[in-house]
Amino acid sequence: MRQHGTVIIITYAMVGLIMFTNVFRTAQIFAKTTSKVWIEESYFWGFVVVILVAYNCLWHIMHPGRFIDLSEGCYENGQKRETSIGEGQDREVRQL
Repeated sequence: MRQHGTVIIITYAMVGLIMFTNVFRTAQIFAKTTSKVWIEESYFWGFVVVILVAYNCLWHIMHPGRFIDLSEGCYENGQKRETSIGEGQDREVRQL
């Protein structure tokens, strides 16, 4: 259960970073073209580039898929249902 909490926290952190960037960009759109938000490059580096680099690092270091156990099976309407990829079909695995 602890793993699911970690996945939720990571997901909220990623969504928060994206929302922060979107709020800044929206405020920038409605600001005057002569305002510091448009003129000075430091705002762009601080609110867009740093946030996107942080998101990228968080995604690669703490990928939510690392914390989910795929061997637990699937749940449908509260009932556990054992499934596998292809479910009863033999599929050939092709490598690219």
